[in-house]
Amino acid sequence: MKVNILEAHDRYEYLLERESRKIEEGIKEFRENNIIAKLLLQRCRYVYAFIHKKEVGADERQSEYLQDLWNPELLRKYKSIEDVPSTRLLWQARLSKPMAQENSYLIKIYPNTEDYDVFWVIPENHLWSQFKRGLVTASNSLYMYIEAFITDKEGLAIPEDDDYKQEEFDRIKIEVNWELKKINSAFKLTSEEAFSTSS
Repeated sequence: MKVNILEAHDRYEYLLERESRKIEEGIKEFRENNIIAKLLLQRCRYVYAFIHKKEVGADERQSEYLQDLWNPELLRKYKSIEDVPSTRLLWQARLSKPMAQENSYLIKIYPNTEDYDVFWVIPENHLWSQFKRGLVTASNSLYMYIEAFITDKEGLAIPEDDDYKQEEFDRIKIEVNWELKKINSAFKLTSEEAFSTSS
């Protein structure tokens, strides 16, 4: 079978555009619905969104399908259990950069603006060769992130010039934990993730 390079490239461009839209929609939802991100963005110059994929087990997929099925007030998302995604993007609000890892994104989001900075997008290891220069699926920016991960993983976690100093970090942590306790003490454990530092 002969592959039409232009058609393949157009499909690839469409997939990249779709991924970009998915991230932008995720950022909007993260700003509006992630309680820790909302609290941080009310007091901070920025918040990092650390995004990584998580495998969704068969029992979780079954549960999500049944919840969708049993709630007649909502539009159905899934026609069958096969439509329930087998992976999920987890969004974690943070004030410090985590260590880079495979299959993750790091985005810096600013309050009162739609602006954001992408610090890395690192796909799963088995996909890396697809983004090399010269291929139809080549992506200079993706391959740059991959090379940085391979050659200087620790460098990706170095704080930025405008990142918080320890005193500011501690003050914000106390304020946000206090707010979370007022909202619901169950969020206390989740808030610790936002204040963990790279090690």
